[in-house]
Amino acid sequence: MNRWIPASLLCIACNASTLPPNTEVLNNGVLLTTMTYEVDWSWQHATETPHGWTVTTNTGDELHISSAYLVNYSIQLIPCDTSTARRSQPLWSPRVFFPLVSVAHAGHSGSDDESITPRSVVEDFSKPVPRAIATVSFEPNLYCQIHYLIGRADESTEDLPNDVEMTGKSVYVQGTRTQDDNEEVPFEITSSLAHGIVIDLPDTLDSSSNHLQLVRDMDALFDEFPWDGTDADMSWQLLHNIIEGTTIRAAQ
Repeated sequence: MNRWIPASLLCIACNASTLPPNTEVLNNGVLLTTMTYEVDWSWQHATETPHGWTVTTNTGDELHISSAYLVNYSIQLIPCDTSTARRSQPLWSPRVFFPLVSVAHAGHSGSDDESITPRSVVEDFSKPVPRAIATVSFEPNLYCQIHYLIGRADESTEDLPNDVEMTGKSVYVQGTRTQDDNEEVPFEITSSLAHGIVIDLPDTLDSSSNHLQLVRDMDALFDEFPWDGTDADMSWQLLHNIIEGTTIRAAQ
């Protein structure tokens, strides 16, 4: 989708002193100078327990999750002049196979924007709650999309847990699975893969809001799950479900 911006409006970005307070909606894009990023989870059928949470999958398996960590590798806005026409779902990240290639580009092309979060953050989703990731200030620019990336942690990652070694990993889940015979079968899923998505900014993002929430769907995390497949199959499906279930909203 082409987004034509009049030269008179683009000149606003030439001098920050001429900007209206914080943001302005311009031709399907938003002129921004700061952004607070937050992650959250949607609760519909999943149920909190004293030691984690439970969910029933679309195939009828009942899961109890007792330990779960996710690495929010980066979040950044995408300027309108480099944004894509639709959401992008890559099947793999270059860093998995080529460590010298930046993982931050999985899901969109181009270099990192000034709006990128400063460091990766581990999130404990055994007890999912809203989590502030970062507030970033940057030079004024017209933005149309956001890029969210799950990737593996390193020594500089914030909030590394003590009970699970997350360095080199992107996601970790431990729990039990109960089938029709009522037998509880323990499982553990670990991945070092990266996966990201590009999403259009919400229409509700305007001059009164510079706070975005990325919301993941807990109910669908284990849908269509290849329990009889390899560890690689299961870890990829989990990442895929997290990313596919991610939506965005402007926080109030």
